[in-house]
Amino acid sequence: MRVTRDGITYYTARISGVGVIEDSGRFLVTMASGETDLVLVVNRFEATAIRLALDCNKPPRPLIHDLVAKTMVGSSTRAEVLISELVDGTFIGQLIYSEPEKETLTRIDCRPGDAIAVALRVVGCQILVTEEVLQHADGLIVAMLEEASADQCAGCGAKEEQP
Repeated sequence: MRVTRDGITYYTARISGVGVIEDSGRFLVTMASGETDLVLVVNRFEATAIRLALDCNKPPRPLIHDLVAKTMVGSSTRAEVLISELVDGTFIGQLIYSEPEKETLTRIDCRPGDAIAVALRVVGCQILVTEEVLQHADGLIVAMLEEASADQCAGCGAKEEQP
């Protein structure tokens, strides 16, 4: 679905999974937006928080994402995550919410992984991605996966054959 915010067209995305690239320490969050998939590299903490929310598991004590969702976003009339840019291989995200009885929006610059972890804890919170990000992210992920594969091979003792 297409949505326009501040003159920019975004596409809604849904989280389809969380995974890890073996032996690399890199965690991935996969999202689907229409026919396009998007993969974000996140840290272990973000991946765990997202996985807990996807599985509807609540830890014995609240995580920081639970606190943010309850205090800042939980009472808002509108909450969204925007993934708006890809700058030097880094996704740029914002958590946006409006407070009750206020017409202005509060925008918080944040890592998309953190914003997604919060969004999954807020009913009705949309995750929106620009077309530009969807178009350029594919090549970045392929390069990142090739790098991870090369890192794995470099440490396994395999040698390149000489011609």
